[in-house]
Amino acid sequence: MLFWSNLAAGSCFERFVRPTKGCLHDFELRAKGVPKNLGWMLRWVGVGVASLLFAVFFPSASRAQISPGPLSKAHQSLTGTTQCASCHQFGTSTPTFKCLDCHKEIAGRLSGKHGYHSQIQMRNPNGKDCVRCHLEHNGEDFNLIHWEPSQKQFDHRLTGYNLEGKHAGVACEKCHMPAYMVPEERALIKMKDLSKSFFGLSQNCVTCHKDPHKGQLGNNCLQCQTSQTGRQRSSSITPKHVIH
Repeated sequence: MLFWSNLAAGSCFERFVRPTKGCLHDFELRAKGVPKNLGWMLRWVGVGVASLLFAVFFPSASRAQISPGPLSKAHQSLTGTTQCASCHQFGTSTPTFKCLDCHKEIAGRLSGKHGYHSQIQMRNPNGKDCVRCHLEHNGEDFNLIHWEPSQKQFDHRLTGYNLEGKHAGVACEKCHMPAYMVPEERALIKMKDLSKSFFGLSQNCVTCHKDPHKGQLGNNCLQCQTSQTGRQRSSSITPKHVIH
């Protein structure tokens, strides 16, 4: 590490090539006919070579110098210094991330302007909007999903779908089931355990409820019933039309 510090402090490439001799500074290099710019180039070459050797002989320490911390279990497949560009966009003036390149299920909802992420008006999903809630590099066991104040107390209106009537008392996992997911959206979900995902559902009643009319009256149940309460819009509707 002393060698690394010397290079970072401005020691020249000569120290790396012939460590037993003194360092040739800029004025000495110029006296020997070496252009000033070449002297700086030699220094940076020395830093590059030192970095490579450090990464080869001390790989774990090298990763610690580059990565701000271990990734969560959900992103373990992206661990390693060669994987950084999978999530981070380099060469930009501000921190830029590629979250939506992988999470197509969220990208689809944003473009369709529905669902929770759309309702909270994410204006910069490639910037700080995603990482503000889903902060990485905090260790394997760090949970990337946080509920405020808790999952049971989550305000479902934030999704654009208010829970009313019988739906208000149903446990989350009773509705958010793989069996009720729309096939097109289900295929996009990155979470391996689909039973833990809150994506993939549709506001269309028949995706969860059996249609006693077998499609003869269309898919718009709300033309006869008031929202999710199951209340009849007309006294001529029989009890069979109430949500089961």
